[in-house]
Amino acid sequence: MKRQMFKWLGVFGVALAMNLGNQAMAQDDFADEFAQEAEGSAQMAPLGLEFSGFLSFERTGRLDKNSDYEGDWLHNQTRLRLQTSKSNDLGSFNAKFDLVEDGVRKTSRVEIREAKITLTPIDWVDLNLGKQVNTWGVGDMLFINDLFPKNWNAMFLGQDMEFMKNPANSYRMSVYLGPLTWDLVSHPEFAPDTTPNGCVLAVYNPNSLMDPDQPTIAQNSASCDQEPAAEVRNGGYDQGELANRLKAQMGGFELAIYSYRGFYKNPQGMALVDGELKPIYPRLETKGLSLEGQLGPGILSMEAGAYDSKDDPEGVDPLIANSVNKGLIGYRLDLSSHLMVGMQLYQEQMQDYDGYEAGILGMYQQMGLTQAQAMEQAAYKYRREEVQNTHTLRLTFKAQQDTLWINLFAYSRPEDRDSFYKLDITKRLNDQMQLVMGANLFEGDENYPDREFGMLADQDNGFLRLQYNF
Repeated sequence: MKRQMFKWLGVFGVALAMNLGNQAMAQDDFADEFAQEAEGSAQMAPLGLEFSGFLSFERTGRLDKNSDYEGDWLHNQTRLRLQTSKSNDLGSFNAKFDLVEDGVRKTSRVEIREAKITLTPIDWVDLNLGKQVNTWGVGDMLFINDLFPKNWNAMFLGQDMEFMKNPANSYRMSVYLGPLTWDLVSHPEFAPDTTPNGCVLAVYNPNSLMDPDQPTIAQNSASCDQEPAAEVRNGGYDQGELANRLKAQMGGFELAIYSYRGFYKNPQGMALVDGELKPIYPRLETKGLSLEGQLGPGILSMEAGAYDSKDDPEGVDPLIANSVNKGLIGYRLDLSSHLMVGMQLYQEQMQDYDGYEAGILGMYQQMGLTQAQAMEQAAYKYRREEVQNTHTLRLTFKAQQDTLWINLFAYSRPEDRDSFYKLDITKRLNDQMQLVMGANLFEGDENYPDREFGMLADQDNGFLRLQYNF
């Protein structure tokens, strides 16, 4: 607790130190780098397109001095957003693209956040085709039936929450059948989550299981240039994804039923390749439901899902995720005009826990260990528990006529012995400009280095973002 108090006190000093020292240089570099792109976009005015967007300067620096990361910044970007839309009797077109100067990777690039066409061939059918963000489900930063791609690096490095959701090439059809709405989303090509891979945030090294001389937590700058899930991104139909949702209003509640066929969105499996363990994305099918609506003074949210791990149906392969049942219940309410609180209880239960335990022991016995020796290995002693819980808390405070927002979101996972705290403070300076600062703090147990937050335990960071909207 004392450690966290000192970290919180240090956040604002670190954030201020990031502030204006490099800003003038970033502005000059950005103007030079993208002068031609900006000029080109202005020339599109005769087409009747009007552009809006923003210009932002983002910096994230580490707080932990014992981190092995040697760079000056974990995240250092200047970003220009341009967005436009056009509609007529046939449909509409929406586009958002970002010109990004990345000071960590020393690159400049264009990111297409949205480029989609919306058509209404008949009154009760909408079609959305192109690159777009899809989202559904009722969890607050907990995702059961929302199996669309996310960017956890953006979450852990303090980017705007817009970037928590990754766009993907997809086809979306919405069919309105009286009280029912059916949504079908197809990704022709698998769209994985973006997760820490050693590029900036050091991660668990599974090869330390086989070679104790290798570091348990490792950074690999070469991974910055690697394409995620390259082994399955071949464009074939059998490598795509298909998601369905059927929803309806029932009184003051919205009920939804879901299904999904594709792959785990983050690498929940490993394969032995040339003597080394490499992450893979096992095949996955899910079914689920959700219910959300007003109950008393607040909003009640409930969601559940059954995950069928198709590459390990018996649950005996320790290198492939076990099938699980997931569920959550949440409640949020406004305690006053200034303060909102939200809480969630989330639980996962393995469907084949006996097979999971037997699989770990069998792996070590195949390596020549006795059962007694296998039971003393770290992978077995600190194995996952059959039932795992997650508790979340969100506190949002608004002041100064809603121009100041203070938001705290916390995860606590007792069985995994880890936690994550995210604080962000947003001050709207005027109608066009806002300043955001905050911190991401991680806790973990050294005996559980492979857990999602535990592997980041030495990578606390503070962030600052200045944004001008136009």
